[in-house]
Amino acid sequence: MKVYFDNAATTPLDKEVLESMMPFLTDHYG
Repeated sequence: MKVYFDNAATTPLDKEVLESMMPFLTDHYG
């Protein structure tokens, strides 16, 4: 299991989560 300890910076997103968010970050904002 990969552990990311630098919580002061942004935590890397899972690829599946980013793909599901992209329509709202690019087309359906506002």
